[in-house]
Amino acid sequence: MAKAIKGIDLARKLCAEHPDATSRSLARRLYRENVERFSSQDAAYLCLRRARGNQGTKNREKCKQTDERRANLREGWIQSCPPSHAEEWVPFDMGAGIRVLSLSDAHVPYHEPKAITAAVEYARKKFKPDVVLINGDWCDFYSVSRWDKDPKKRDFIGELETCRESLNWLRGRFPKARFVYKEGNHENRFTKFIWNKASELWGMDACRIEHILKLEEMGIEWVDDQRPIMAGGLPILHGHELGNFTNSVNHARGSFLRTLHTVLVAHGHRTSTHCEPNMFGSETTTWSQGCLCNRWPEYAKFNKWNWGFACVDVANEGSFDLMNFRMSSDYEVRTA
Repeated sequence: MAKAIKGIDLARKLCAEHPDATSRSLARRLYRENVERFSSQDAAYLCLRRARGNQGTKNREKCKQTDERRANLREGWIQSCPPSHAEEWVPFDMGAGIRVLSLSDAHVPYHEPKAITAAVEYARKKFKPDVVLINGDWCDFYSVSRWDKDPKKRDFIGELETCRESLNWLRGRFPKARFVYKEGNHENRFTKFIWNKASELWGMDACRIEHILKLEEMGIEWVDDQRPIMAGGLPILHGHELGNFTNSVNHARGSFLRTLHTVLVAHGHRTSTHCEPNMFGSETTTWSQGCLCNRWPEYAKFNKWNWGFACVDVANEGSFDLMNFRMSSDYEVRTA
């Protein structure tokens, strides 16, 4: 005949399966499932307390080293909601009372030097920014892309060197300005490459974009992917955060439909503006800025891209005046 299982063993098994449950709730279940073994629900409760080392000094010492051991809880204790693993999502605030030059989508080493030079010289002479915002996709990271790649162009080290050179050159053109670099979807290519190909290395500083580009040495602040940047009352996104909206009339309108809020985006390589009034006449305006890369890449020979950049004059109280510029084929800067 099989040996009968002791009540204390049943209690320990139940405690191991539900370590965070209260002794009262477990006692109800223990008694309900083993009514022939316990004279009452209170007897089952006392058995659970012994299993958890909560009954008597001698029993507490005996159970001190066991997994079932749990400290006495105060009368009326109610289990709280477990903590969340979600990370806090807050904008990066650049402050107010500043002049911001927004450059994006250079896709170095596939950039257009004349377009970048025209934008930079215009801003230096006529705008004099306090902050230079690199609004994503300054570097292309072609070699670690998940898309089809020309084997002759896969030179990751060479790409990094050119990216660093371009950032050093840009830093030198605005030596007194604050620099902020927001991660775009092309910079995120490197992050995803490490996640998928060598996830064990992800905790190393050497596997971080800001480290391999040596941004700290250049005095450039790094803003992680998907995080909005605030210039006074103006939110700025790279644009990939909003998903694919290429079917919209223009990129500014697509941004409005996804945010229902004033915003400046890049990513689409096209300069555009969209203004939407509500029923009371209050207007919400969104902008998209042009690119600074070669306009005829191997994967999109036929497109509607244009070169461009944006300047934002932010008042002390947070209001702003945004100037969206586009460049013609002869690199002449014009207000959009």
